[in-house]
Amino acid sequence: MANRIPKEVIDNILERVDIVDVIENHLSLKKTGNNYTRCCPFHDEKTPSFSVNQKQQFYHCFGCKASGNAISFLMDYSGLDFVSAVEELASRCNVRIPDNGTLSKTPNHNYLIQTLEFAASFYGQQLRKSKSREKAIDYLKGRGISGEIAKEFRLGYAPEGWDNLINAHRSRSLKDSNLTAAGLVAEGKNKIYDRLRERIIFPIRNRRGQIIGFGGRTLGNQQPKYLNSPETALFQKGRELYGLYESLQRTKPREILVVEGYLDVISLHQAGLTYAVATLGTAITRNQMEKLFREASKLIFCFDGDAAGYKAAHKSLELSLPLLKNDRQINFSFLPDGSDPDSLIREVGAQHFFEHCEILNPSDFILKLIAKETSSEANESNAAIVARAKPYILSIPDSTQRAPAIRRLAEATGFDSRILWRELNPKTRERNENKFKSRLTDFVTRPLLDQLSTILLFYPSVSKILDNETGVMLQKEIEDSNFFLEVWNQARKENPNQAIMFERMRQLDRFDKAKELLSLELPFSEEHAREEFKDGVKKLKIKSQENIIKQFNHLPLTQWTEEQKQLVRDYKKNQIPTKPL
Repeated sequence: MANRIPKEVIDNILERVDIVDVIENHLSLKKTGNNYTRCCPFHDEKTPSFSVNQKQQFYHCFGCKASGNAISFLMDYSGLDFVSAVEELASRCNVRIPDNGTLSKTPNHNYLIQTLEFAASFYGQQLRKSKSREKAIDYLKGRGISGEIAKEFRLGYAPEGWDNLINAHRSRSLKDSNLTAAGLVAEGKNKIYDRLRERIIFPIRNRRGQIIGFGGRTLGNQQPKYLNSPETALFQKGRELYGLYESLQRTKPREILVVEGYLDVISLHQAGLTYAVATLGTAITRNQMEKLFREASKLIFCFDGDAAGYKAAHKSLELSLPLLKNDRQINFSFLPDGSDPDSLIREVGAQHFFEHCEILNPSDFILKLIAKETSSEANESNAAIVARAKPYILSIPDSTQRAPAIRRLAEATGFDSRILWRELNPKTRERNENKFKSRLTDFVTRPLLDQLSTILLFYPSVSKILDNETGVMLQKEIEDSNFFLEVWNQARKENPNQAIMFERMRQLDRFDKAKELLSLELPFSEEHAREEFKDGVKKLKIKSQENIIKQFNHLPLTQWTEEQKQLVRDYKKNQIPTKPL
């Protein structure tokens, strides 16, 4: 890289970057009027005198007189040299620093901003003056959008026709190449045409209020229903959020509601939930979450209650758990079937909006996801549920944030919360690796028959749950059940304790296996062990019935015996999947 970075490149970076974002990546700021304040990071003080002006992209301390832009902040606060500071900012705002010290052929950033602003004004004017404006106005009125909220969000209208914006742009003697660079036109055979046509227009603004792209919603059956600007030098969908600028114009929000659509955001703002934002046609990204957490400590993800909504929420969960630290919080809000935020807020109002939603914290959502995953697996035990939950919980970096999830998992499965804590707290697990390594992990990875044998060895009294008839069935139909049934036979003799069971097992050929299972520290109280054993026996019984039914299921129904028919009825009656969490 050349020793000298072109001035034009540096200007381009400073025009794109948001100094509030840069500083808040290192320090917390508080919105105070039009500026952001905090105690100065460059000298000791008790009363905040450090002020950041977002409009001017400049900071100043009224105490020690430190001041500067985003580059100087990184140099003074992080100790970077000038080139390193510029490189870091260039990476943040997607600017390429040319290796040869000359500018790339990318259109000047100022022209892009001016072109997009021109387009926003044009679309806004068309909503007021176009000959076909009535159908756009009727559509907005039909969706309950007021003139005031339309003005706040700078809504516009792209009338039908292939070159309305192009002709308006040319009438000002402006270059077509700027429209292309801004993503406002598409190229056909030997000509360009307006990308957005016969649509309601939603300008997308960055945190500084600059228009960086557009979304368009069709008025009829045109597909796709929603069309966004393509990614440009200014606009990357995975980094921006619709409505964030508008949400920050009042007061710094304590929480932010994340929805999926432009009209959802506008309707929520109009109803008073002015902390709503939307992703831009894609699933939420880690970058967007980090940006939101710099504005508020709590995020609420709002999704449809259908399969697609849960799939999107699942991805959001996986992305957000590693970001939970300090006072950060996340919740998941699922709408009633057939509802979206726009329709629900208009139906019930802001005061009752969340009363009609299913609200889940991360712990409960993890358990609900696992319940959905395991609903068809008859051999799923509570221990296996813990194994499924483990990756989610371990992805939470903050132990204080991890604690509620562990407590909830213990309540749902009956595991001793102290054992779960040692297993699911990495630092504790490292300190106690030798002492506790065989506790939960070994138990969870064992086959169901081994898990039930272990329970019998620890709590022989649960043997009464399994009756003789079922025992005979298991012996005939469940492969490798001999050891389990031998432990069961020993356990039901005169109610032995654990020590007596140990001695009885010594006489068996597989005493080594019994010793191995007894070396585990069973992660259940006796009460929960009984429930786990009961569930396990039911699963084994169902599996036995399945094996028997397979033997005659190919026969015509007229050839079934009454005993076989009764077996099928019992099987259907008992076929209850995993115990609800």
